[in-house]
Amino acid sequence: MDRDQAVGLVGLYNANHVSGYCYMYALSAPELAGTGATLHGVAQLLDYAFETFRLRKIYMETTETSLSSYASAVRVGLLTEEGRLANHEWNGRSYDDMVFLSISCEAWAKMRQRFSLS
Repeated sequence: MDRDQAVGLVGLYNANHVSGYCYMYALSAPELAGTGATLHGVAQLLDYAFETFRLRKIYMETTETSLSSYASAVRVGLLTEEGRLANHEWNGRSYDDMVFLSISCEAWAKMRQRFSLS
C-alpha cells in the first residue's frame, strides 16, 4: 500500500450532546475491506471525539451481512456488540439483523495506547 494512498473515510453523525453519544461510520477502500487498514483513522477520530466533544459513548451500526467488515475492530477489542434489531434491514434477498457496536470513553482510555496515539 502506498503511504499517500487513501484507505477509507471515517466520520461522526447524529450527535446527542445532552446524553453524550454519537454514531461513527468507517468506510474502507473496497480492496482493503476487512484488513484493518482504516483502524488508525478510526482511532484518531475516537481520540478527537472523546476529547473534544466529551462524549461518553460512540456507536456504529451495521447489518449482520456486513458485520465482517468490522471484524478487525471487534477482534482487537475496539468495538463490542451492544445489541441487535432482529430481521430489521432488507438486503435484497432476505431481512438482516441490524447490529449495534459501541465503545465507551472509559474503554477507549484503557486501549488508546495500542494505536500509538500521543
